[in-house]
Amino acid sequence: MRLSLLGVNHRTAPVEIRERFAIPESRLAEATERLAHYPGVDEGMIVSTCNRVELFVSSANGRTDLRGFLRDYFKTDVSSYEQHLYEFEERDAVRHLFRVAASLDSMIVGEPQILGQVKEAFAVARGVGAVRSNLNVVVTKAFASRSVCGTRPRLEVRRFQWPRSRWSSRKRYSDLWKGSTSSWLEQGR
Repeated sequence: MRLSLLGVNHRTAPVEIRERFAIPESRLAEATERLAHYPGVDEGMIVSTCNRVELFVSSANGRTDLRGFLRDYFKTDVSSYEQHLYEFEERDAVRHLFRVAASLDSMIVGEPQILGQVKEAFAVARGVGAVRSNLNVVVTKAFASRSVCGTRPRLEVRRFQWPRSRWSSRKRYSDLWKGSTSSWLEQGR
């Protein structure tokens, strides 16, 4: 088994390039199935969000031409995007997957949305039969490890002790101000 990852994200490419490789949710199952049947690929998963598109594969016989998959799927010359692509093999690919699932590689470190997006990509890949044994073990370990991908990173980052949405911000601050407006005015603030 050999694990490989090829991707583009918010650190390596501007929005226009990320949009070029984005796979909408409605086409994710079909794209994942095509990846799983691409020559050299035994299992595959595609994480496609507004900030990243990553192909995570397991292959039995050496390297897999993931750039070739991008070329064939998007019908484009990938060499013109080479400076924006990154590739990881084996341990580095697994480490990257864990970092992504833990939201340590996110634009907003600690945000919880990416874990759900990775879980959704995994569910789609399992649904089309693109994940069986090897990727199943790696990805489920990433999900099962609360200290790696759960609440611990968010608590350590402490990013989410503040409100997460406009509504929760309004609610929080209206609760803080209820009944205290007169005392606030009396203090001359």
